[in-house]
Amino acid sequence: MGHSYRFDGFEVFPGTRQLLNDGALVILGGRAFDLLHCLVENSHRTVAKNEMFDRVWPGLVVTENNLSVQVSVLRRLLGAHALMNVPGRGYRFMLPVAVAGGVALGEELATLPTPSVLSVKDEMSGGNRRKADSRRGRETAIDKAKATLDDLGNLADLDLPDRPSIAVLPFLNLSSDPQQDYFADAISEDITTELSRFKALFVIARNSAFTYKGRAVDVRIVSKELGVRYVLEGSVRRAGERVRVTAQLIEAVTGNHLWAEKYDRVLEDVFEVQEEVAQSIVGAIAPQIHAAEQNMAKRQRPSNLKAHDLAMRANANSNDAIRRNDPVLWQQALTEARAAVAMDATSVLALTVIAELSARYVGAPQFDEQDLSVPWKEGVAAAGQAIDLDPIASPAYRWMGLLLGFGGFYDEGRAMGERGVELNPNDCLAWSNLAFVEVFSGSPEKALAHQAQAMRLSPRDPNQYLFNCCRALAFFEMKDYAQAMVCARLAASAAPHSPSTQAVLAIAAVGIGELALARSAYAFYSQSCPAYTKRIMSGDTTFGNPEHRRRALLALAIAAGLQDESAAVGLR
Repeated sequence: MGHSYRFDGFEVFPGTRQLLNDGALVILGGRAFDLLHCLVENSHRTVAKNEMFDRVWPGLVVTENNLSVQVSVLRRLLGAHALMNVPGRGYRFMLPVAVAGGVALGEELATLPTPSVLSVKDEMSGGNRRKADSRRGRETAIDKAKATLDDLGNLADLDLPDRPSIAVLPFLNLSSDPQQDYFADAISEDITTELSRFKALFVIARNSAFTYKGRAVDVRIVSKELGVRYVLEGSVRRAGERVRVTAQLIEAVTGNHLWAEKYDRVLEDVFEVQEEVAQSIVGAIAPQIHAAEQNMAKRQRPSNLKAHDLAMRANANSNDAIRRNDPVLWQQALTEARAAVAMDATSVLALTVIAELSARYVGAPQFDEQDLSVPWKEGVAAAGQAIDLDPIASPAYRWMGLLLGFGGFYDEGRAMGERGVELNPNDCLAWSNLAFVEVFSGSPEKALAHQAQAMRLSPRDPNQYLFNCCRALAFFEMKDYAQAMVCARLAASAAPHSPSTQAVLAIAAVGIGELALARSAYAFYSQSCPAYTKRIMSGDTTFGNPEHRRRALLALAIAAGLQDESAAVGLR
């Protein structure tokens, strides 16, 4: 039957135009088969739409709807995660493909060991190196590095942005049931989302605003700590199917109240309340925003309120699980999100929660799973469905981008991340996730710029340790080991029990010559997640640049005692 392409139990025979599934013939239309053949044959790259049109409809003029129909046919057959739409570029086949006889297509993408598809091909170089400089010399280098990183860890007296800036503080739950906190949190989080869609505004990220939850605060202090001119405060009282929302807008620099409103509505109208609050704020602080931009910012409404309520619970538990690093709560959030999708397959919020949890699971060594391909695939599928349902949903793009970066699909991950930032330049995590993709792909300068933007949007973020992990790796790639050490110390200080921070600290410490610290950090890392550590040390890392990968693995090998400290000359 000639050569064939194999993937996930399927086999494509171009010569006879047949598709088999576990040996059984699958009936597939001619256009769908041609599209599948085109994509699997080029599974190592993104295929442009024009190329697909020429291949599937040669000599014909057809609309994109024809392509969408055939894509839907293939997704129903192969799974939603099999075909990924790369905005502005085309489609990519995401399942590992090989030709009959075991020859891999696009060798670097033929299999998907996770968290990355990369393996080390460069042997660690040895050689002699002279002894590290004295501790005084190292401390001097680090002190100089600190002087250039004043933005790290400095939370006070931030300059006001050059456009109207606002923070939405967590709304108070005035219901008799404290279990309704998730609902009040969701109201304030959704208003933040509504506002952040306006590119003429500067909106502080939810994570930084929520550090004030449960605290009596002076809005003028909030203004200084977050670097914003305006603050929104409010409360929510939910009783049965009715809800009362109050909101007040304050010019935080002076403490003057600019606007206040109270809304008494039935539960199903709460989305109109969120939009009304956002529109009132926009009118008060940024009247230059045009109606066209306001219309572009409108979100799709949930079609099932019970599913949406469950998705809000999942989102709240997801945030708590990430903050506490709680695997039990993590699983609860994932179960709730899956249940919400089962009730309503169009729940963008629930799909986004699944994508986020999957991305963080794949990137979190403390879970220490042997095979992370299952959550990776689930996350990619969920993010893809969310994007299909709501093409302007920035969070779905941000998590798709990060997942693709973990999988070694750097160009596609970058395209997804950049689309998320374009849709919502106030999305702190979109900037941060894009920064990680740039570090993975070997573009440290871009990573530092993106991460700086994320940190300004969320200056009090509990996850700043992740921002600093990314910066430490970027500086390590640039061979600026003193600044890498500053960032690694900040990350480890904020999250000392995180294996990720200890791994980054071990790498940076070898770079600067602090070998005792490097060994201690590596010991914690390897003991916390032995399977993950073994996978990384075997060469399965997220570094796409061979030189960056070689130096990172060399640093870890020295920290582990597998290489003599003299081998550190290979870092220079």
